[in-house]
Amino acid sequence: MKIDVNAFNPAYTTVIETAPPPELAHRSHESRSFEMPRGIWTVMFSAYAVFFLAMLAATRGDGGAVFVIVISMGYAAMYFGTATVLKTVGGTTSAPQPHGFDTLTGRLSYGAGFAQILTVPLMVALFGVAFAVITLANG
Repeated sequence: MKIDVNAFNPAYTTVIETAPPPELAHRSHESRSFEMPRGIWTVMFSAYAVFFLAMLAATRGDGGAVFVIVISMGYAAMYFGTATVLKTVGGTTSAPQPHGFDTLTGRLSYGAGFAQILTVPLMVALFGVAFAVITLANG
């Protein structure tokens, strides 16, 4: 790729040749297989379902709150739906590896992969349950 560093000054014409850094030159395009077993997806969807149900319980069916929660559920559905659709684009699918996950920085065991992938969804579900318990306990 060529970059004209003096594009705004026609009196000078300096062109610099650029190339990707050597540490990035060997990388290929993204694989859309995600290599995640169904168990991870099941736990993730369940965690978000628990969160939304806990929020509905905590708000006790207040009209405005229910409206906001339903909109948030729609955004969550679009988020996961987009990932599902993009997974099928390009026809690059591969079976999950039997002993862990390939990442940009190396291989992870299943336990490490589960911990990294599921920490946030599980903490969101825990927050929702705790919020609902506190709210419902206070009347």
